[in-house]
Amino acid sequence: MRYLVLAVLLLAALLLAAGCTTTPSANATVTPTKTTAAPNVTTMAVYTVNDSGKTVPLGLQQNLSIRLPENPTTGFSWNASVTSGLLITDTAYTPDAQPVGMTGVGGTRNWTVRGTGAGTQRFSAVYVRPWETNQTPADQFNLTVQVS
Repeated sequence: MRYLVLAVLLLAALLLAAGCTTTPSANATVTPTKTTAAPNVTTMAVYTVNDSGKTVPLGLQQNLSIRLPENPTTGFSWNASVTSGLLITDTAYTPDAQPVGMTGVGGTRNWTVRGTGAGTQRFSAVYVRPWETNQTPADQFNLTVQVS
């Protein structure tokens, strides 16, 4: 009996230790930089929840990426819109890693946006449950994009 209790305590300690690990933040902001492999190619800028309210530059016909946390299992999703000088060329949802059998785990919504018209443009998104009309959004994201 003593060994059984000891084995259960050891297993509980291992499970607790496994749950205490951390993963690198996916919310790092990347600004356009030159790559070393191709000096004339710029990497795509990535903007996250920390960049809401900012004004950012974008070249005409260049792309940027916006990544926001999303958990559609709660019914919430991002509803994005852009002004006429921006074009959403791609959107994708990537779920976070989850243990087998676990439900309700969130992920990341990613938009690729292209600058198609010079001037001050806007990307806006609200985090809502689509069926709840006249409700205040649970979150908002706004990015002013200076396309040139």
